[in-house]
This record gives sequence, C-alpha cells and structure tokens, in this order.
Amino acid sequence: MPDRRPPPAPCRVLLWLAATGACGPRPATLLLDPVAPIHGVEPRPLPGARVLDAAGRALDPQPPVAFTSAEPATLEVRDGMMRAWRSGRVVLQARVTGSSVTANTEVDVRLVDRLELGCGPARECVLGVGETLALEARAFSGRVPLPEHPVEWTAPPDDVLQMHAPGRFTGRQPGRAVVVARAGPAVTQLPVRVVERPDRVEIRCPDGHDAPTEIRPDNRTACAGRRGETLALGAVFSRAGAPLPAEAATWSSSDTAVAVVDGAGRVELRGVGFAVVNLRAGALEQSVDIHVAAARPGASAARCRGQWRHSGTVQVVTGDRTRSVSIRCDAPAGLSCVQNMLHRNTFGTPDVQAANEACCCR
Repeated sequence: MPDRRPPPAPCRVLLWLAATGACGPRPATLLLDPVAPIHGVEPRPLPGARVLDAAGRALDPQPPVAFTSAEPATLEVRDGMMRAWRSGRVVLQARVTGSSVTANTEVDVRLVDRLELGCGPARECVLGVGETLALEARAFSGRVPLPEHPVEWTAPPDDVLQMHAPGRFTGRQPGRAVVVARAGPAVTQLPVRVVERPDRVEIRCPDGHDAPTEIRPDNRTACAGRRGETLALGAVFSRAGAPLPAEAATWSSSDTAVAVVDGAGRVELRGVGFAVVNLRAGALEQSVDIHVAAARPGASAARCRGQWRHSGTVQVVTGDRTRSVSIRCDAPAGLSCVQNMLHRNTFGTPDVQAANEACCCR
C-alpha cells in the first residue's frame, strides 16, 4: 500500500522551488482554516492553509507550511497530524517554509474527564420485562458540558438487557446487567435490574382498622382510625395470582389536612374527615379510602364497645362558640359504638361529627 504521508519539509521546499522557480510569485499572506474544539485524543489532520501572494492570489503550486504547537504537552504536532493530551487552549503556529510569512490559530482542547449517567436519584435503574429504557449520557470537560460528544454504549449480558439503539435498552428477562458508557477517556457504569412487573396491586388495612361495610361504597377498600393514630398500610403485588417482591411505589393523599402518607405507606391521621390515599407503582394504580374519627381522650375501644347514651342534647364547642346540638346515639343494627361514630363522621354534618364524642362511647 503506498505511503500517503507528506514528504519531509526539506523535500517539499525543493519540490516547490523546482515547480515555481526562484523568480516566481513570493508568499505574502498565510490563511488558516478555523479549528473546531477537540474533544478526543485520536490524531486528527492539521487545519487547512492557503498561501497568497502580494496581490492576494493563491500560489499554485502552494509552498509547504510547517506547524508547531506552543504547548506540546497539551497539543502535539507530529507527522502532519495533531493529537491532544490534556484540556486547555493552545496556539497553533504555522509558517510558510523558506519564508518569514506566519500565522497563528487558537485551538480549544476540551477532553472529556467526566460522564454522567443515571436514573434520577436512584443508584440503579429498575426495568420491567419488555419495557424500554432510554438513557442519556452527559459528557463534561471540567464544568463545561459537551453535548455533541459521541458516546459508545455496551450492556452485557444480552439475555437480560438488549441494546437496540445507542442508549436504548429493552429488558428481556429478570436479572441484573451493567450499562457501560464511554466518551473519550471517560467511562461510567450504571447497574440495571430487570424485574417481572406485577399486573395487580392490593392495599390492605392494618389489623383492626378495616372500615365497616356500611361506609364503603361499592365495597371499596377502606380503613378507619382516629385522629392522632398512624396506620401502616400494606401493598401486596402479584402477577397472574403469584406474589411478587414489593415494587418501588409512590404514595399520595387527596387531603393532607385529614391524612398524610409517607413513602412507605404510613398514614398519619391528622384531622376528622375523609381522604383517599393513592398508590402508584409503574403502570399500576390503586387507592384506599381513609375515614378519620375524632380522638377519644381517656377512652379505649374496650371501654366504649356497646355502651350507649340515648338521644338528648349535648354541648358542642365550634371555634369560639358553644351551642347545643340534638343527636341520637343509636346506631344501625350490627354496628359497634366505634363503627357508629365512624359512620356519623363520614356522612353527618359538622355539628354531628363534633357531638359524637359527647354522645357515644361513654
């Protein structure tokens, strides 16, 4: 294969002199093409150069141009190529061989020293079988982002995670894989866990806190408690009836003045009333009704069970006013005292809700 490298500088000078003659047009101006920022360590060609005579005409044939770097430790010039070794701004000096005509151009070397890749705050990505994961790697040189820098991707093993396009992966079967991204000398890894996604999620109330059937529309899941209590809701995931490990889930409450839920499904009952707690896990969503009755100072469920006051007039304090409210304390058949109060607190007027403690469960 023929050697395509340019001949040594002395040979190029002799060739040019032989072609132009000693009395031909002389170099007067040297123009250099701009150099795009360098982001990689691969050797690349030197910038294009044009030599003009005093009249502004390009010399043909063009005399050879020699290049040198002001900082070879940052940008090296060798064998007609330039290669970057570290980040920085370097002056590339050019000179028309055999003359005093020179030109300089500044080269911006920004080598990648950091590559960011992730799934938000999570340290690993969780992907369902058959789902697609789209990743974006961000390359930096110091604090300067390099958005157009090419990134190479790999993701062994293919039986767990298959790459079908740069940065695009599909989960094939449950297991773990590591996505590797490379940009120049920078390399970063991201663990990916492929799981079997559930097709059903069920929320369960803690023992003793299932709301009575009478206050559950359409037999929805409903939990009941008193202001000041904390209920630990349980989420059960399954696929085709088989239980699966717990999924990462997001919990929310429709009314934080009544019930506040944390990321683990613990519900703090803050106010009398009704709220809906919602759970979202991937494409699944489920909700549970929360009924909150007033606190019962000094009373216990055992002390209240089955003890009633008959209808009468009770005093209710609302804000800075005290007024009398008539209320019947008898409950629908089959309801305990506590269930009756929950029933009234859900469907009764604010006065009825406030009067419950004075009326029932004494």
